[in-house]
Amino acid sequence: MIFIPLKSSIPAIVIELKVNGTPQEAIDQIINKNYVDKVKDYKEILLVGISYDSDSTHSEYKRHQVKIKEYREED
Repeated sequence: MIFIPLKSSIPAIVIELKVNGTPQEAIDQIINKNYVDKVKDYKEILLVGISYDSDSTHSEYKRHQVKIKEYREED
């Protein structure tokens, strides 16, 4: 998912979801597949990796982890 703000002063946000993975794997996929190219004109870009455990035996809610990283060209 990509959230594109109406004003360039607000950061664009790129989100990747992973099942049974890690938030870092999700962020790596955003970078490796060049998803940030769609928002490259924005001054600030936030990458959000969300992973969740598909095993729902823990509770009625899925356990999840999140990592948020500011994107820089050298990433």
